[in-house]
Amino acid sequence: MNSFFEGLGKKVSQTGQDAMKKTKELAEMTKINSQIAEEEKKLNKLYMKLGQLYYQMHKNNPELVYTDICQGIGGCLQTIDRYEVMLNELKGIKRCEKCKTEMPISSTFCQTCGSKLNDERETIVSTICPECGMENGGHATTCIKCGKLL
Repeated sequence: MNSFFEGLGKKVSQTGQDAMKKTKELAEMTKINSQIAEEEKKLNKLYMKLGQLYYQMHKNNPELVYTDICQGIGGCLQTIDRYEVMLNELKGIKRCEKCKTEMPISSTFCQTCGSKLNDERETIVSTICPECGMENGGHATTCIKCGKLL
């Protein structure tokens, strides 16, 4: 009977050690997975910076393979600008194009840098492409989506 309890004790001890080993392995795997995820976040930020840099450098003349993407980005930026103007108008403010200071919509000159302020509402005007239906800036001469003359 004594050997039965010794064997049982050894099994319980071995099982505990195995469980502890598995727990340590699991903790190590979790730590490594977390490190991988952190590196992937850094990588995605670098890819984004690279894309932004490429766009800034080549937005007016991208390589053919990037043309649609650059046009899409340009369209999104124009749309965001229009929404910001509409939001500012609802708030009763406008922004100086030079220094970005907010001031009352009735202002003619910037209270910070003295620049003459444009009427932002003029920038809301847009031209719809008759070919593809894309909304383009009011002064656009070529559609940002399909490239057709407006």
